[in-house]
Amino acid sequence: MAGEYNTRVTVQRRDESAVSDMNEPVASWKTHCVTWASVNGASGREFSAGDQTTADVGYQVRMRASERTRAITPKMRLAFQGRTLEIVSVVDLENRHIEMMLLCREVA
Repeated sequence: MAGEYNTRVTVQRRDESAVSDMNEPVASWKTHCVTWASVNGASGREFSAGDQTTADVGYQVRMRASERTRAITPKMRLAFQGRTLEIVSVVDLENRHIEMMLLCREVA
């Protein structure tokens, strides 16, 4: 199992504690944890809306369960190799707290 985790990923959580000059919340992303994972492209599709073509690329990301990775929610995101993935779903595989699977989609 450990040999499968060959990609270093950063799990990020949204932080709105900063404020702008207009005293409005400013959203930024902070590191929740950094871990090794297995990142696999699960699906991909292209669709058109008006004059614009958009790609929706799906990924399955597996990682070892830990206190930090079990706290991952769909409100977080992943960053790796210059890509950003929105977390759609988080699954504790077999409910054994050994391995987590995240279903994600790439964002621009």
